[in-house]
Amino acid sequence: MSIEELKTYEEFDKRLVSGRIIKLPEDLPDGRIIDLFDEYLFMVPMSKYEDIEFFKNFYSDLNTLIICDVDDNRDECDVNMESSYNYYTLREKTHDIFSKYCKFGKTHKLVAKMDFDAIINKQYLYKVVKFMADNSDKRMYYGNAFFEPTGIAMGGNFYALTEALLLDYCSCKTPLAYTQAEDLWFGRTINTCVKSKNLTEDEQINYIRNDGTKILHKNYVSNGVKLKLGKEVAKTY
Repeated sequence: MSIEELKTYEEFDKRLVSGRIIKLPEDLPDGRIIDLFDEYLFMVPMSKYEDIEFFKNFYSDLNTLIICDVDDNRDECDVNMESSYNYYTLREKTHDIFSKYCKFGKTHKLVAKMDFDAIINKQYLYKVVKFMADNSDKRMYYGNAFFEPTGIAMGGNFYALTEALLLDYCSCKTPLAYTQAEDLWFGRTINTCVKSKNLTEDEQINYIRNDGTKILHKNYVSNGVKLKLGKEVAKTY
């Protein structure tokens, strides 16, 4: 899709100084997320109290990379970091995870950070991944959007970047500065990185807001279903 075509989906907001907010097109086709398996990667940082076996069964058709702390010896871990983290060092953990990805030597059309307690509608997810993968040469940043001084950041339970934007991130310095909050730090780092490249307006970030009814956090209740995930459950187990 050309930049001019993308602009037809723009949602104007005077708070945004550079870049544009675009809507996910409503006429995207349905499909199976497993058919896009090689197009993307979801990096999933896993705490010791979170059940990897449950997650892998629940999302068995997703291309996920389970990332554990250095001292987590569970067989289900795909990658172990060089440090151990807690709730107060999530910024450092996110920094280290993306730094490790930058060193893999392999890129995907879309990369996302997904939390254990994200509950996602897979048909909706297919449309998001397909749209962003098809436009991986554009700078796109998807998630639960909120404004901050450098632009827009995305809430922490699930956010995604196209290959073009991730390559920007990998090319920039990513200091552990700005803020302690993990998702705010990441968004501000992305925005600051792109700003440093002195791009044209057409080359700026396309921000895509998620549908909060399709990507839930921690809780899902429906007919015959009551699901609760996360650290609150671990504390009361």
